[in-house]
Amino acid sequence: MNTTIRLTAEGVRKVTLYKKELLAKRKKILDAKLDTADDTTIPTIADVESDIAWEVNIYKEGLEYKEYLNSWGVTDHHEADYPLCLEAEKDFLFFPKLTDFFTYEMSEEDGYITVNGKSYEYTMNLSQEYADDESLRVLIDGRFYYFG
Repeated sequence: MNTTIRLTAEGVRKVTLYKKELLAKRKKILDAKLDTADDTTIPTIADVESDIAWEVNIYKEGLEYKEYLNSWGVTDHHEADYPLCLEAEKDFLFFPKLTDFFTYEMSEEDGYITVNGKSYEYTMNLSQEYADDESLRVLIDGRFYYFG
């Protein structure tokens, strides 16, 4: 599976706040010369989205994945005081690729695809909220799947 993950506005807010806390702790540790930060980077939004996607794909929970918890590093030998906690559908959204779940064929009728013998209408994505590399989506059993 290769599900794309995007943070919601609330998820971005939480990650931004978490990142500020990591930077403040790092500054205290480095100013006191208690550690180095040669091999430790503070996560970006893209890092967090990628980490969530990795967990979803590795642990095979797929669309049942409900909560992300990770204590990111602050310096080379210190971690955050508490983990970053994000909830699916509230803080991050799934953009599953159609081909990870179904095989499909383009229908002879414009704007439709055939999935498991059933015809579904698909639409074009123009919103930044959707996965960058997938331009079409189809609604199957209450969930959007993306394909290009």
